[in-house]
Amino acid sequence: MKIQQTYEITLNLDTKKFNKLKQRMRPDKGKHTAGAIVTEGIEVTFHDNQYKPKIKLSVTPNWVLNSDEPDHPKLIRKVEEYITDNFGSKFRLDDFRVTGMLLVADIDVQSRKRAADYLKVLQRIGKVKGFSPLSDPETGDGFSFRLKGNSNGIEFGVFDLESVLKTQVDKVECGRKQYKEIIKKSEGLLRAEIRLAEMKAIRVWTNETDNAKQLKELTRRSKDIFLDTFMRVIPLGDFYKKDEAVEIVWRDVEDGPIKRRMLRLLDLVPEKKSLHLAQKTLDYRKLERVMDMFDGIQLSPVTISKRHDVQRLDSLYRYM
Repeated sequence: MKIQQTYEITLNLDTKKFNKLKQRMRPDKGKHTAGAIVTEGIEVTFHDNQYKPKIKLSVTPNWVLNSDEPDHPKLIRKVEEYITDNFGSKFRLDDFRVTGMLLVADIDVQSRKRAADYLKVLQRIGKVKGFSPLSDPETGDGFSFRLKGNSNGIEFGVFDLESVLKTQVDKVECGRKQYKEIIKKSEGLLRAEIRLAEMKAIRVWTNETDNAKQLKELTRRSKDIFLDTFMRVIPLGDFYKKDEAVEIVWRDVEDGPIKRRMLRLLDLVPEKKSLHLAQKTLDYRKLERVMDMFDGIQLSPVTISKRHDVQRLDSLYRYM
């Protein structure tokens, strides 16, 4: 599984410098879209806030380098050259701050129906500890499962990529034939996105203050960041109908007290429509042992709805 990174670096300015730099960006430089300028794998957006105007660069390394192979020195050199070329020699990378990071991975579940099946089950997770459900006005909630951190500065999302792309046909600038090929290739793909949307989320993963070193460490730890966040949201184990999940617990768990709490949790998740609220209602100080036991028997505490016409789904981690 490949994880694509995009970094957000931000330059805070006073109004006079902001307007001067905005005018400096030549109209013929790059591709203009939705108020942004995109060129060389870097997207520039201008945020004309009355009190704190800022310019943000979104840097996608494999686009900048035109390669999937990491080359940190070359990436930093190209970003520095871009800043000098577009903002003048007075500005350097160190004048910016690393304010965000987006990690994207495509999980191939091999069919359009299975992608839709997984989303129906994931939506039953509901509220997770530290996160709350977030609606998706762009695509509608039927094609996605999205969460926003309550105070951790993290955003999480899983999307049916084919369905989302179909909703954006009227917005794309490439040819219809080319876009249809892109849609066709996305069949059966669940796109997982994890965004460190605030500096406090960045600081959890790096103590570096130098921008170049921050970007290097975040790149090195990108897989850990992705999996750590993914596992906080998506429980381990295969998904079953509730009745079969109950049978598995009765059959495979010998510890009586743990078994009773596992069975209770299987009742509570659909009742509370939230894994986190179910865990809170269970009110068991050894909750970690309960979740570890679910993992040990390869069973998810989140079950498939009675109305859902599928009996079992493999853990998403089997595809990763």
